[in-house]
Amino acid sequence: MNTRFTFICMFFLLVTLATKEAWSQDAASLHPAEVYLNSLYSMARIQAPRLHRSALHTFIAHPSLLERWHVINSDAAASYNDWTNTLVLQIEMTKFDQIAKGERIRSLAEMHESVGPAARVSAAVVFHELSHAEWDFFGEGGEERFDRDLLAAFERELPEISKANGVTKLESLALASEVFAYYREELISTILNDAAEIRLASGLDPDTNACSPLKKRVDELRDFSPNTEDYGTRVRLTEVWVRGREVKLDIDAAAGRRLNAALFAHAKSTLSFPASRVDLRERLAKDRAVRNGLASCRHL
Repeated sequence: MNTRFTFICMFFLLVTLATKEAWSQDAASLHPAEVYLNSLYSMARIQAPRLHRSALHTFIAHPSLLERWHVINSDAAASYNDWTNTLVLQIEMTKFDQIAKGERIRSLAEMHESVGPAARVSAAVVFHELSHAEWDFFGEGGEERFDRDLLAAFERELPEISKANGVTKLESLALASEVFAYYREELISTILNDAAEIRLASGLDPDTNACSPLKKRVDELRDFSPNTEDYGTRVRLTEVWVRGREVKLDIDAAAGRRLNAALFAHAKSTLSFPASRVDLRERLAKDRAVRNGLASCRHL
């Protein structure tokens, strides 16, 4: 009976993999996440060097035919399979690249072309799934001191959170990775939205830096909601979804603060991003594309 069950599972796995439009490249060619990651820097001065390294070993795929035909039920916009190191993205999140001769993740501007105003949401979701890959390759094994510090924080805080939420043994296997990825998504989403609002307040299209003729002329990049609060205290992860159900992280307020502080400390060690919204505006004000956009507004 066990042998038969194993055979059936392997059969469906092989069929799923066979129907995926997977693609990966060596380091010498265009990285499948390179254009996407570069657009995060252009948009909001976000850099993710270690995530970039983990993506080098990650396949990019579209949902399988079994998922498209609803034989396998999957409503997720994106997912990461740690068995096969495969990032599965909806077709509108990827683009065939002539230079790379394969699919790559779209830039923010290209996502806007395919999904409109939801582009920043899609970009944050992609970052979430790529973060699973980073956790799989580096964080979970405690490669660096900051990884080990985060693992220690998880060991202190997650057991009580799991107990309070009735997390099963199966769900607990995925909890740490989900907490890591959801925090990254929340952080990136907050910074991207700030960058978009700053551009809009200045009469610029948030995706192209082009001048919007509906806005009044401005002489410098401005912000209607300046905020000096550090992203470390401003960004708060209060719940995650694990295997289809919600897990609350803030049942114990003190434990929630400690967990968020550990996640932010790790993010500062592995990512580069502005300290606050005010810092973000100051950095964007020095960007040539932003300055050119403001100049085009003055000439209207």
